[in-house]
Amino acid sequence: MSEGKSILVVEDEAMIGMMLEDYLETLGYRLHAVASSVQEACDHARQGGFDAALVDCNLQGEKAWPF
Repeated sequence: MSEGKSILVVEDEAMIGMMLEDYLETLGYRLHAVASSVQEACDHARQGGFDAALVDCNLQGEKAWPF
């Protein structure tokens, strides 16, 4: 299934991140990376190389969108 679209998962709860990884792979997507903080997600976004992102709204108490 390595030919599917690449997804960046932004999630700070490890168990939820692993569940999403399994679910996305079942649907035919590739996992680009799992980011657990806003800073880490922004670093991945700057580098690019993925087709879409699945983003948690609250990462370690910090909102995932700009103010």
